[in-house]
Amino acid sequence: MTVKQIRAFLIVAQTLSFAQACERLHLSQPALSLSIKALEANLGGALFSRTTRTV
Repeated sequence: MTVKQIRAFLIVAQTLSFAQACERLHLSQPALSLSIKALEANLGGALFSRTTRTV
């Protein structure tokens, strides 16, 4: 778990959007998704309930 991963999680939680979080963090969508997946793996579970429209 890194500070970058926690920051990414917080921004996604605030915006409820991976796309908006990518803009704020200046990351690509795949990079953000990998960061969140790594954090979820580290913590042992899903952090978000994802759909095609919302988080």
